[in-house]
Amino acid sequence: MNYRFLAYELSETDFCLSREGQRIALEPKALRVLMLLVSRAGRLVDKQELLESVWPDTFVEENTLTRTIANLRRQLGDSSRDSKLIETVPTRGYRFIAAVEIMPAPGTVPSPASAPEPSGQTEHLVAPPETAVDAGSVTNAKAISESLPTSRAGMPKIGIPRPKWLLLAGCLSLVAIVCLWIWYGRLYTEAPIHSLAVLPLEDLSPGTREDYFADGMTDELITELARIPGLRVVSRTSVMQDKGNRKSLTQIARELNVDAVVEGSVVRSGDRVRITAQLIDTRSDKHLWAQTFEEPAGDILSLQDNVAREIALQTSSVLTPAAGAGMTNARHVNPEAHDDYLRGLYFIQRRDGDLAVSYFRKAIALEPDYGAANAGLAEALVTKVLGNGEHAAEIMPSAIAAAKRAIQLDPYSGEAYTSLGAIDIAYLYDWNGAEQNLRKGIELSPSSSDAET
Repeated sequence: MNYRFLAYELSETDFCLSREGQRIALEPKALRVLMLLVSRAGRLVDKQELLESVWPDTFVEENTLTRTIANLRRQLGDSSRDSKLIETVPTRGYRFIAAVEIMPAPGTVPSPASAPEPSGQTEHLVAPPETAVDAGSVTNAKAISESLPTSRAGMPKIGIPRPKWLLLAGCLSLVAIVCLWIWYGRLYTEAPIHSLAVLPLEDLSPGTREDYFADGMTDELITELARIPGLRVVSRTSVMQDKGNRKSLTQIARELNVDAVVEGSVVRSGDRVRITAQLIDTRSDKHLWAQTFEEPAGDILSLQDNVAREIALQTSSVLTPAAGAGMTNARHVNPEAHDDYLRGLYFIQRRDGDLAVSYFRKAIALEPDYGAANAGLAEALVTKVLGNGEHAAEIMPSAIAAAKRAIQLDPYSGEAYTSLGAIDIAYLYDWNGAEQNLRKGIELSPSSSDAET
């Protein structure tokens, strides 16, 4: 069976998807998912059915299906927020919502029922010369002809039976309803998301739970999302004020003046880390997206990048080259060094410069090329001077060295430039240098409130 929707043609015969005659490269599993959805256009297909049909006799997690759907949407120019093709039914499955036309397979001869009704003119059929005509066939043809109703001209009428007309009319009505529904949905789509708050992640790790891990992961996710232009991300200081309260999401969003919130949990078990996140449009109280991500602890930076990238996709945000490079180049990191880094972030939040400095230095000792830890050390040293009144002449040179080292390791570190700007103001009194560094920090992290204040 072959299908046509929008400008695409999907062929079960050739097992391919094409657009205007040009084949589109899709993974076989993705193509099978698309075929199943298209063949049941307008109907909900459960996640379990998709998994069992496309991955039979193989155990795969639901994340595999979610990634496959996301890849399909990217290839087809679709999105989960303003879907024209694949609609997500939260917790249930997916539905193909575009109008689908079933096309006959190549080489198929149309049935007589589709032939046009003869006109009143009579055509004489002449047997080819020297061709024997079976008398029995002539007799049978005559009997069939006499049994058919005739037109006024005396020719047999060959029409479509009444039940088939009713079925055809019903199909056309269904297509019209689907088209109207899609058109209506486009007219009344929700406004795009321009502002976002990441609520403190809940730590569901087995055993003893320590706030620093979940808070640090929240902080890192905010930092990643703050790289995205066109998306205002509320600062970590603001969201941490709502930790542990029982306010509704609508109330939190109203107080923070955002369109949507991200909430979720983090689990660390052995050498694995899992983040579950969901995106909620608080203007309509609608769940737009939910997904679980899991990686080894050593690949935790890639894990965070994947979460941020997916949120950017769901909010229809476009990554700048700087943001895209920062997410693409996520590297393996020593799990112990990352743990010390999270502890350092935790104590910066509490303005405890001494403990923050000690943990960042531990992280750097374990992982000397850890750019984020060097940027954190610079911020912690500045915090120590400004908060505790420490001797700036003894500490600020180390802060400058740490910030410059962070930029050397990660040229896209907005946090390092922000620290240099703070040093220019509080220690060097270099107003021009401060303006340049702070502007660079804002450019690399457009939604960073630290650089703007």
